[in-house]
Amino acid sequence: MTVRDIYEMLMVGKQPTIRFTNGMESFVECESPIEKGMIAKVIFVKDFPGSDDETYKKFVFDLSVAKEENMALLSHDWFTHGNETGTAIEAGFLKEDLIEYNILSFEDERDFPAEFVAEGPLKAYLEWKVDNTLPLTYVEWLENSWVVSQDFQKAIETTNKLANNGLKKKYGL
Repeated sequence: MTVRDIYEMLMVGKQPTIRFTNGMESFVECESPIEKGMIAKVIFVKDFPGSDDETYKKFVFDLSVAKEENMALLSHDWFTHGNETGTAIEAGFLKEDLIEYNILSFEDERDFPAEFVAEGPLKAYLEWKVDNTLPLTYVEWLENSWVVSQDFQKAIETTNKLANNGLKKKYGL
């Protein structure tokens, strides 16, 4: 998954839930309290002006969707007062509402250090995307899936009608 993949989902109204496969510090050039294994819902993205010509997006991650799990993963290597260390919350780098903002390069096609935690159609799309190279967006895939499911439904109805007609003839109904 890339930054663009997440952005495209947000643009069609999806707020994907992701599990970080690595800390965000491996992806952005600043400190981030997001640790490997944390789960977040990507809730918002907006343009962020950069000092160069590159396009940046500010992503908002809601870590409260798995609060207990995420709290247990917070590292205790943030300086709080003097030489004391604590969690990012204790040091004031992460609010207690567990909303985290990260500025990411929109043009970056590197694999984003997370995986989707998906259910329903989104899970089916992501599984389909692994085995297919067709450049279908999530919305295009949904539209095609609906057409196929409608054709499949018609085929089932036709088969049921033929079967019922055959049974009626066989038993004189």
